[in-house]
Amino acid sequence: MARRHLQIGQVRDLRLLGVVALMAVVVGASLVATRSRHHPPPVQSAHPGTTSTADAPYRIGGRSICPLGRPVLASSNQASYPPGHPGHPPPDARPVACYPNVARAAAAGYPPAPLPTGAVQLGGVYLTPTSRAFRTRCQHAADQLGFVVPCPALLPTTAPGTAPPELCEGGPVACSGEQVFIVNDGGFLVPPGYLGVEQQPQGHLVIMATPRRPNDPRPANDVLGCYAEHPVATATIHGTRAVLLRCPTGSALNSGHTLVRWSQRGIDMAVSLHGWSELNQRLVLLLAAHAHLLPPRR
Repeated sequence: MARRHLQIGQVRDLRLLGVVALMAVVVGASLVATRSRHHPPPVQSAHPGTTSTADAPYRIGGRSICPLGRPVLASSNQASYPPGHPGHPPPDARPVACYPNVARAAAAGYPPAPLPTGAVQLGGVYLTPTSRAFRTRCQHAADQLGFVVPCPALLPTTAPGTAPPELCEGGPVACSGEQVFIVNDGGFLVPPGYLGVEQQPQGHLVIMATPRRPNDPRPANDVLGCYAEHPVATATIHGTRAVLLRCPTGSALNSGHTLVRWSQRGIDMAVSLHGWSELNQRLVLLLAAHAHLLPPRR
């Protein structure tokens, strides 16, 4: 298969979806008066170019929720909040309607809300800067393992109450039975149409690093968990040549994943996402390019 070379600049164009709000939608007063807690009625759209109905949001545990088929929440501040959007409506705003996608919400007068500082969006997946506490854990892992680790500066957003990403901080033997640094982030929020785990709308991210073994007969992909790999392209990560791989089913942590792998400072590093797609190819390159390479403190 012919390989192509991808430039990091191709994935750094992180503009929001190119949708333009056409005009405000008038929502009938019956939205509030007749809304049911568990079976919300449809909301009639006054704009002739939009879908004829939009579901009304309902509340669970103090949060406004949209149904799965219409996951984009529109708010009275004339903005919408797609799945994973890290912003929040102002305190005085009220939920108005739910739309099937960003384009429909924008056409009805509810473009996506501005992103908080440092957050980015790529193909409907929202990523936010990692916390200082998380970076401290990465540094602790580098100190314990004694080698440079790729600590993610950005991670996809997760639903409220979701467990934080697992981070193997290692020692002589880390979680995989090898001396491996691992960040395992399962279940992050994805846009409509995204296919990840088991071809379902569920995201799964793995970031790994392990020292190169000059005298070890096993190839690097055996250590990083991508067997019978299918190289499809090359790229440049942190000034180093990287290869983009399609990992088949049965590849351990990376079974059915899109993976980018490179070597730096004597360390093999990889970033992978469950599911093979153009979006995941762009995402693994973005995540790899934004990883901080943390050396152990002496």
